Amino acid sequence: MKENKNGLYLEDTYWSSDSRKFTLEEALKDGILTFVCNLDDVVECGEYDTQFYADEDIFNLSHQKGCYKKYCVRKDVNRSAEKMKFVLAEKIESEERKIQWATSDLKRYKEKLQEVENGNLDIYI
Repeated sequence: MKENKNGLYLEDTYWSSDSRKFTLEEALKDGILTFVCNLDDVVECGEYDTQFYADEDIFNLSHQKGCYKKYCVRKDVNRSAEKMKFVLAEKIESEERKIQWATSDLKRYKEKLQEVENGNLDIYI
């Protein structure tokens, strides 16, 4: 919530340059409000940094359906060993899949090269 001379208000940031302002009563009448976090309790971080912290310590404050990304973490939060192990395991699995795919491609290309060397020029490469 923000405050101006007329009191507290909420601002719809989805529409960017043409922001719409609502009193709390107007917003509650027109929709459902969900508390995400208190901005005084978090610090902004990059999306890349979210891989170091537990999910419950990360707040995705992106707007316009993710077009404008903004992430925050709780102040004074420590990195999460569990989250980092999970992220590293995913990266290892991804790289192993790439190796398997590349190994398969390499074998197939060698077989096709052998076919060309044997005179078969009608293959797809």
